[in-house]
Amino acid sequence: MSHVLSFPEVIPLGTKASFDDTISVIEEFDPTGPSHVLPQLSPEDAGTIREWNKTIPAKINQCVHDLIHSRSLSQPEAVAVCAGNGQLTYRELDVMSSALAARLATYDMGPNQIVPLIFEKSMWTAIALLGVMKAGGAFLLVDIAHPIARLKEILNITAAKLVIASETQAELARQLDLEVVYVGVNLNTPNKTESCPPSCLPVCFSRF
Repeated sequence: MSHVLSFPEVIPLGTKASFDDTISVIEEFDPTGPSHVLPQLSPEDAGTIREWNKTIPAKINQCVHDLIHSRSLSQPEAVAVCAGNGQLTYRELDVMSSALAARLATYDMGPNQIVPLIFEKSMWTAIALLGVMKAGGAFLLVDIAHPIARLKEILNITAAKLVIASETQAELARQLDLEVVYVGVNLNTPNKTESCPPSCLPVCFSRF
C-alpha cells in the first residue's frame, strides 16, 4: 500500500519508500505492546547506511589550525563561521586567531596549559579556541550559566593562569580573579606563530 503521493521532484523516491515502510510497521504494530520493540530501521535503510559508511576517509596527519590556514589560502573569502553576531571568512578567522595566538605567546603559553574561554554563542568563540590551538594550549569552554563559585572551582582545578573572554562577558570575567584577555574587533595583525608538539586540545567539565 502506498501512503504517500508520489511527487519525485519534491520527495525523493528513496525517502518515500522509507516513509512507507515506517507507516506499514506502525499499522501492523500491536497498540498495546511496548514501543521499544518497534524496529528502528528497515533492512533497506540499514543497508543504505552501511553503504554510506563503507569507505573510511584517509587519515589526515595535520593540525586543525593548519588545515584552516590551508583553506584560508585556497578559499580566503569562503565563509568559515556563521553566528548570530556575524560571520567570518577563512581569511578573517585565520588572521584574527593568529593575532590572538601572538598575544597569548607573551603569556608564555605552553603545551597542556588549559585556558578557560568565557563566551556567549558568538563568532568570537571560534577565534578564541583556534587562537589557543595555535599558541599550543588547551581550551576549556566554560558554561557562563554556572555560579561564580563553580567557575572558580573549575579554574582552580585546571590551574589556569588566565582566561579569554568576549567583551560581552567582561563583567563575569573580572569576577574570576585571573588575568583576562579579551577577544573582539580590536585584535591586531599577528606575528607568525609556530605549531607545538602533540598535546591536549579540548577540555570539558561535566557533572552526572
